[in-house]
Amino acid sequence: MRDQLEAARLRGGTFAYDDQLVQGTPDIVVPRLLDYQRRGVTLFILVLPDPTDLAQVEFVAEQVMAALA
Repeated sequence: MRDQLEAARLRGGTFAYDDQLVQGTPDIVVPRLLDYQRRGVTLFILVLPDPTDLAQVEFVAEQVMAALA
């Protein structure tokens, strides 16, 4: 996953940690999203480096979304 994030950065994707953007590996993303959930957020919009890559979608479902259920 880290190599995919780096490839997205090289294609012009941004890496930022502000109040509106959460990106990175599950160990970075999950705690931040859980914090948002605790504050009442109920909707997240996911943007993947390559949304047509089924392996990425499955990875996010298993490693991130499952932790938010």
